[in-house]
Amino acid sequence: MAEHLTVDAGRRLLRDGDLNGHTFDLLASIARLAARSETRGEARDLLIRTHEAADRVGSTFQPILQSLTATLGLFPYIDEPLQMSTQEQLAFESHRPPHLDGAAFVFHSAQREIYERLLAGDSHSLSAYIVWEVCDR
Repeated sequence: MAEHLTVDAGRRLLRDGDLNGHTFDLLASIARLAARSETRGEARDLLIRTHEAADRVGSTFQPILQSLTATLGLFPYIDEPLQMSTQEQLAFESHRPPHLDGAAFVFHSAQREIYERLLAGDSHSLSAYIVWEVCDR
């Protein structure tokens, strides 16, 4: 069974540079945080930090890392979408800008939502959304 790491412990582990056999514990802790709406922001933060240290994660854990990345909607961090499940590949592709045929980039989930609101001309609720998101963190 995986050891549950606090957010601070996960940050320390990543900052100190040596995962020292705790990679699965870290990823499992991120998954636990991602499962609760009130801690998804913390899960995203730890996941981004984990991607910054991806060279220390090891190839064994890359599928888990990529799956968590798709779950949290951080699609720009996915290196090899063809290695993901069909469901995750579809989610990845749905985050490409639809009006930019052949775009070589994907949005993360919040960027896609903002992009769609801008295309719909919804700048007033967009401003409120941005303020809410920034203040909520």
